[in-house]
Amino acid sequence: MLLGAAEADAVFNKRRYAFFLTILHLERVISMQLGGLMGGIYKISDMVMKLAYLNILWFLGVLSGLVVFGIMPATVSLFSVIRGWILNDDEMTIHKKFIETYKKDFFPSNILGLIILFVGYGFFINYQFLGSMNEESSLTLIILVGNILVAILLGIFLLFIFPIYVHFDMSLLKKIKLSVMLGIIYPHITLVFIITVFLFCLLFTFIPALIFFFSVSGVAYCLMGIYMKKINDIAEKYNRKEQVLKESFE
Repeated sequence: MLLGAAEADAVFNKRRYAFFLTILHLERVISMQLGGLMGGIYKISDMVMKLAYLNILWFLGVLSGLVVFGIMPATVSLFSVIRGWILNDDEMTIHKKFIETYKKDFFPSNILGLIILFVGYGFFINYQFLGSMNEESSLTLIILVGNILVAILLGIFLLFIFPIYVHFDMSLLKKIKLSVMLGIIYPHITLVFIITVFLFCLLFTFIPALIFFFSVSGVAYCLMGIYMKKINDIAEKYNRKEQVLKESFE
């Protein structure tokens, strides 16, 4: 009787152990499936929160520079933070990186802003002068064509300058030249940039509340992501990383 009881107990323990392993295996499978789903949801929600926080920092940065002198350094700082995300800079903290870049690039970025303002003002003056001319002439045609070219180049420049500004360590003049050249050499990327900005403007038209949270950070994240992808493609094509672009402007 004692031997039979011991054998029965051993069999029961084996079955209980097998049942326990089965349950444990099922728990692991379920947790992995839920973990993948929940992990994806967490990453998306985390990025949304970061973009919203960064957009608020941008508004605060603009106000810190009394609006006029805050737009450029705040925008450069925002793009710099997003570049860190794309490059998986784990040591970077959003507010610290934003403030450091804001202080470091306050004057250089405002010089860039003055250049943009000067070119934009010249374009406006030409447009006003063109509107005041009643008769068509060769001069009118020249001014009209010149205005169209300036508008196109200025648009390309504005789309590319901020990703290039935070990505390359070169002089401001070279960054300006490179931003225009990339937009001309790769018109499909320029077109993607334009479509991206247009879609965001359309979104903000239908949901104005999103402007406060994603008006700048959302657009910048998409533009920077597209730009970094193209730069990596260029680097692989020439097998020389980004130096191939830098050397072109030395």
